[in-house]
Amino acid sequence: MREFLCLPDAAIYHITTLENYELIIDRGLESDTLGRIFVCRSGDLGILYSIAISQVLTKKNYSGFAILKIPLALNTFDARAFSPDFQANEITMPFQSILHQCHIEAKCIKLLSVVDDPIDQVGNIANAKEASLANSIALNEALEITYETDKGLQYWVKAKRENGIWSFERTYTK
Repeated sequence: MREFLCLPDAAIYHITTLENYELIIDRGLESDTLGRIFVCRSGDLGILYSIAISQVLTKKNYSGFAILKIPLALNTFDARAFSPDFQANEITMPFQSILHQCHIEAKCIKLLSVVDDPIDQVGNIANAKEASLANSIALNEALEITYETDKGLQYWVKAKRENGIWSFERTYTK
């Protein structure tokens, strides 16, 4: 994660409903009650759409969503403040992280896109991306991210696929 945070023009992304976006532009991005902000390290729209479909949106209340870009140049995050999002169990999981921070100021967040395409169209784009990820360079690079605990232990995410189902586990360096 340290290497990622040092990349020029690096950013993390947050997907939210349009209703929440209106609050974020006024107040900034606030964590959930456990101090977590869910982010993605990829700006690839197919990956972001996949995360939106699987974790943020419901067909029942769909009115679109916003993709927020959080440029690392405008923020100072400690690498130890990130952990993998093991709640996710889809192929985009290695791109997803949890930022353990209570707040990101509105001035440090940029709007990347407001998506108001029909949900079925968003789903088609997400499905096409997921189908292309299985043996991709992008997925392999996402799996190479090394995380660090507050005690200095280093680990990464190991992925395996059995019977078409992805599973992920934490693997520590020796």
